[in-house]
Amino acid sequence: MTSSAAEMMPTTIHCWSQPRSTSTALLYAFSQHPNVGKVFDEPLYGAHLLASPHLTRSGQEKDTVLAAQAHSNSIDACYNVLSQQSPDPSKPLTFIKHMSKHFPLLSLLSPPSSSIKAAQRILTQDKHIILLRDPLETIQSWSTAVEAGAAGATTLEELG
Repeated sequence: MTSSAAEMMPTTIHCWSQPRSTSTALLYAFSQHPNVGKVFDEPLYGAHLLASPHLTRSGQEKDTVLAAQAHSNSIDACYNVLSQQSPDPSKPLTFIKHMSKHFPLLSLLSPPSSSIKAAQRILTQDKHIILLRDPLETIQSWSTAVEAGAAGATTLEELG
């Protein structure tokens, strides 16, 4: 069953995944869909880096992420980003890819009072996808990336 964009209400789809789960490929696929007006790739990553000083990231990587995600230092600003919907009525879908380890940052069950409406909308009106991958395949993929020098600073602990 397909709907034309004119019949669709603005909808935000949150994809919660783990590293090495092909979630980036899914993000690219959604970005090409004719009804998708906005995509966000891990908008909580900067906040995760700030909340996790024990993570080893190069200063350049951290600086690049934080510069691109100026909202990272404020939970209210993070909620503001997550509340953005496509401004184009002909493309009413918004797709947001998250890493599941970033979920606790939202405190969805007890958000700051200034973000209660956004949290309620995220929980009750937005759509959520949980993207799972066989844990053994995830570890094998990560191990292959480490051997090829393509895993960056991601540790086994960060796989989740």
